[in-house]
Amino acid sequence: MKFQFSLISIFFFMFSIHAWSIPKKPEYHNGTFMYKIYYEEQNSWMGDTVIVKIHNDRIKIYAKKVNISGIKNGELMEDGVIRQHKSGVWIISSPNSPQDVNLDHIEACRGDAPATIDFKKKIYWMC
Repeated sequence: MKFQFSLISIFFFMFSIHAWSIPKKPEYHNGTFMYKIYYEEQNSWMGDTVIVKIHNDRIKIYAKKVNISGIKNGELMEDGVIRQHKSGVWIISSPNSPQDVNLDHIEACRGDAPATIDFKKKIYWMC
């Protein structure tokens, strides 16, 4: 009986490890949504909003109510692929840049960093 218990324990342990390694379900859904823009410097909402359109792993972000010089309401601000960074944060990456998920820094104010987005709080982060 002790031998059976050991095999069951090992099987359960192996299954648990496998289940833990399965990528979690995305926190986003297809559709059109209104998101707030949070600016990294202020870490707060300044009243600006965007329209977020998601289809599978593709995302497009349009200005809705934006008080940013050079950006007109309705203008396409971001077009990319949704990827989960190694830190767990969701990023908007170029279709040709899957390596973005391994970047050391993803702060919005770094010129080479992809934009970040919080699907639960409906926040699009900008510099």
